Amino acid sequence: MRVTVKNQAGEILEPLELNDAVFNVPMNRSLVHQAMVIYQANKRQGTHDTKTRAEVSGGGRKPWMQKHTGRARQGSTRSPQWRHGGVVFGPHPREYRKALPRRMRRLALRCVLSEKARQHRLVCLDATDTLNGKTKSIVDLLQNLEVSGSAVVVTALICLCPGVSIVLAWKFLHERLAALQMVGGAFGVLTVVLFALGA
Repeated sequence: MRVTVKNQAGEILEPLELNDAVFNVPMNRSLVHQAMVIYQANKRQGTHDTKTRAEVSGGGRKPWMQKHTGRARQGSTRSPQWRHGGVVFGPHPREYRKALPRRMRRLALRCVLSEKARQHRLVCLDATDTLNGKTKSIVDLLQNLEVSGSAVVVTALICLCPGVSIVLAWKFLHERLAALQMVGGAFGVLTVVLFALGA
């Protein structure tokens, strides 16, 4: 698989040969869907909770006698059919986390990266020295690269000075940035992927 390398002005430089084992893998939509669902499920906290009739305060006294009132028999004012009563089948705290085997997780990432490369939505930069930590610098860079939607930036040195500049530049572009990471999951690279080779 060959992709073109662009400079920060958007001009096309020499092509770059990518590893076919990573960027030329056939798309497995069921695997990518499974990885995406598990990724989203693992982000859930699972702290939702409702009170049953045993947990709601009050309702210890029988509201009226069993017979001779003409009304339906009731044993508590906290039954589910009452106002301020307990919830019958409401959610309770639970764990949503699921495990995905490492081979499947890595294959899903390779499938998405290969599909982006085939769709020409994978952009390689030669350097990122124009990014000075200002939002305007990254906005100008995206305009030069003709990237209008959200994007993922993958850098090799995210913890050093160039990476910090990229983080600061992308900081306030919440609607444009999907993720800023060294290695992303399959769900994180479902948008345009920017590879900063010189960063």
